[in-house]
Amino acid sequence: MDRLAAVRFNSAGKYYYFSTDLDVKKGDKVVVETVRGLELGEIITDLTDLSEFKLDNELKRISLSLKRMGEDPWQQIEGQFSEGQVITGTVNKVTGFGA
Repeated sequence: MDRLAAVRFNSAGKYYYFSTDLDVKKGDKVVVETVRGLELGEIITDLTDLSEFKLDNELKRISLSLKRMGEDPWQQIEGQFSEGQVITGTVNKVTGFGA
């Protein structure tokens, strides 16, 4: 059964609604298709049964839950770097809304 998920793409931004039948919960990272392409967002509310709502348009679906992909990459590098440490790297892609 499809459920309604509110997804936010940055910490201060507004949120958007998507439908999902994946086993996700508040705080999970998900990949969704937007007008900009595939974007990473975070579910910010508990999921709600879609049958409780009358929708004018069909909602886009959540494509992928990152927890299904494996371990959290931030946990994998935890303890490898200290606060304030300078790390060199390469920016692979720059877009109009960030790197």
